[in-house]
Amino acid sequence: MAGGSNYPPTFSNLVIFLSLLTLSTTVESDETLTFSPTELDLVFEDSVSIVNVTYSGLTTNTTLYITPDSVHTAYVLGNNTFYLQHNETISFYVKAKRLGETVLKMKLVPGSDDVTIDNYKVTVIRQPHQLSDIFLYSIISISIIANLVMGTDVYWDLIKKLIKRPISLVIAAVCQFVFMPLISFGMLKVFSLESNIALGLFLVACAPGGGLSNMSAFLVDGEMSLSITMTFFSTLIAMGLMPANILLYTRWMSDSALSVSDVPFDKLAQSMLGLCAPVAIGMVIRHFAKDKLTKFMKYAKPVILVMFISVISLGIYDTLYIYQFWTAESVIVSFLQPLVGILLAAVVAIIFRQRLSAVKTIALEVGVQNEGLIIAMVKLIYPQPQSDLIIITPISIVLMTSVLVCVAICVHGVGKRYCKVYRDTVAADIEAMKAEGTYMDRKKKWQSDPAQDDVITTKYASVDHTIREDPPKA
Repeated sequence: MAGGSNYPPTFSNLVIFLSLLTLSTTVESDETLTFSPTELDLVFEDSVSIVNVTYSGLTTNTTLYITPDSVHTAYVLGNNTFYLQHNETISFYVKAKRLGETVLKMKLVPGSDDVTIDNYKVTVIRQPHQLSDIFLYSIISISIIANLVMGTDVYWDLIKKLIKRPISLVIAAVCQFVFMPLISFGMLKVFSLESNIALGLFLVACAPGGGLSNMSAFLVDGEMSLSITMTFFSTLIAMGLMPANILLYTRWMSDSALSVSDVPFDKLAQSMLGLCAPVAIGMVIRHFAKDKLTKFMKYAKPVILVMFISVISLGIYDTLYIYQFWTAESVIVSFLQPLVGILLAAVVAIIFRQRLSAVKTIALEVGVQNEGLIIAMVKLIYPQPQSDLIIITPISIVLMTSVLVCVAICVHGVGKRYCKVYRDTVAADIEAMKAEGTYMDRKKKWQSDPAQDDVITTKYASVDHTIREDPPKA
């Protein structure tokens, strides 16, 4: 077999077959789809975008099927099936439906073994609107006004007394920064929450008390000096304990992408300033215009209540988008977290024999947290649309907390009107608080105006023990 192959025919055929198989694989692997634009990034809800696709491949009679991973986020308008030829460009329209991220799966048949060969990413964000700015400025305004009004009911001497005997402050701090994160972490594991919902829930549990807790305490005849002091110290303590809780728990939370360095210490400092400045102004107003203030305070509670309801109503309208993402689990945990916080703190306060007004104040401080701080924190750390997805839980908790606060206000009002035991207890607590504050202010007057000594001594003799000893327990 001179000049011929030394290989048997069977082996030669095998080599030829393998060569053709390799060529076929190479041809199929060369099948590509080129997109213009390369992805739909940050398109607005309800918008329609055009996408051009160029097919490069040697396979003839190829059919392209486009399937959305989530039709709730984005989908292809009209026809989603296209017949392609080599170097042919086709166009299709994508409808952005609601906030979120999704992919459009590209499948070629025949080709690539009839499997998806590419994914086209679509990121949808919310339409900006002016109502969000109005809502933000409304929250800031009512917080300033409410803190100023509440400052007129705060006494520096009582704050110093609370600091010297900080049992109420310790109860609130332990419940707020030890039990609440632990309870929240347990709930997100039990309910197997989606990562964005779980992260929002946990961050709220790590937050200090907010202005709504002070406003709520004011509306149910709580102790304002205690409420303001607890909020100030919880915000101060949060600078250390909030990063500690994040470091401790987020290692067991998948996809959190959150670190201690992300804690907005500047926002915490601004929260303290926003709390302290109006309260201090209110204290100054009480000192210099005490007589006129008495008439004004008759209308303070109704005015603040109307403002509170108005802002909550505006907030519900501004955040209508969150209802699309509500599930039974997310609603339950958003309601349970503040409720458990309120009940836990109330039980602990009762165990430590706090009077009723203090129990209400501590319970509201622990259960009503600073969701606004968390919303600002998330918006600083995470890009769109993830930030809007994470803050769904804080916003939901605000709404559920508002419901609980309204229930507490109604129960308080009904109890004062129809329950003699509750009415008498509330009246005794109010008199004790007034006596503490008024006694201290009047004491200074006695030094400058001894002529009033007999009248004032007689008036406050029955409550003198509440100043020198522990206040009466509920």
